[in-house]
Amino acid sequence: MTRVVSWNLHGFVSASGRFSPEPVLRVLERLAPDVVALQEVEDREWQGIPALDWLANRGGWQAWAGPTLMRGDARYGNAVMSRTPAISLRRHALTVARGSEPRGLLDVEFPHGDGSLRVMATHLGLRRGDRWRQVDEILSIAGTAEPGRIDLLAGDFNEWLPGSRLLSPLEAAFEACSTGRTFPARWPLLALDRIYMRPVRLLRGFQVERLPGGESDHLPVVGTLTVSAPQTKQVW
Repeated sequence: MTRVVSWNLHGFVSASGRFSPEPVLRVLERLAPDVVALQEVEDREWQGIPALDWLANRGGWQAWAGPTLMRGDARYGNAVMSRTPAISLRRHALTVARGSEPRGLLDVEFPHGDGSLRVMATHLGLRRGDRWRQVDEILSIAGTAEPGRIDLLAGDFNEWLPGSRLLSPLEAAFEACSTGRTFPARWPLLALDRIYMRPVRLLRGFQVERLPGGESDHLPVVGTLTVSAPQTKQVW
């Protein structure tokens, strides 16, 4: 089985207001993922090296950064970590209106069995008009399914309006998606964080993981992939 985690880290700042990647490491060690898609990674120095490198080194992963802006002297944005070396890496800028925070899609592909695993990590904008355009751009980047390749789109989609159909094109393009509530972490009400996947036949299931100590304001989503799984479209 392959375990995938998607998590908005809130800049490595916990509920106590302290910057540290150590609580994040403890959670990830407990979840034991093979691949991690991260958002709001603030890559400040920690113990002499960038925090993302520290996290990857301590956890036994390799890390690929997809920064979208600078906060002081630190990069800030998306990241992907894996226990397997990447075979391709692409960074895509996503359209935002003037004055909006820059957004991006980090697109990393890994060998997986007889084929490959493609992980696309993103964090959509706060403005709804930006999100509409960004969904269209992501669909264009993701393209269509290919034999032998597993596609995962993971991140914070910032869509909270009741009855919204903004994410419907993603649900149509992918065969499965997580819909568990992830925000705010203490009393989760909104399914902001999701993993989309195709093909569904390799999916065992999704779950939202509760946090023991306020490590972020979002809860992580965990997906488990296996060779024996449902054959039809499913939503969790």
